[in-house]
Amino acid sequence: MRTIQFTLFLCLLFVFASSSGCSSSATQDTPSPAADEALRSAQSILESCARTGKRGNELENYKPIVDALRSARSDKATILEQGFEELLAVPESEIKVTAKRIMAQAQFESAMD
Repeated sequence: MRTIQFTLFLCLLFVFASSSGCSSSATQDTPSPAADEALRSAQSILESCARTGKRGNELENYKPIVDALRSARSDKATILEQGFEELLAVPESEIKVTAKRIMAQAQFESAMD
């Protein structure tokens, strides 16, 4: 009798665990719309810097982009944060090369190639 009760308990526990969402990996792998938009903005800024060799006004306002990425794509957020800070610090003669390198690090497809 105890074996049957234990088996029923395990079956109920399994049903409860599987229906309560213990396997939520699908939602974690899907970037949010805000993260997607932030990635597009970051890519646009980097492409502009790589094309023109100039720092645009949008480069100076990179922090909201990084913040939007931080929870969904922390790896890219870190790369972009360091890259944008570097772009603000390098001499103007190095902006194109630096922007292209950051795009490669962030694994952005370049529309310039």
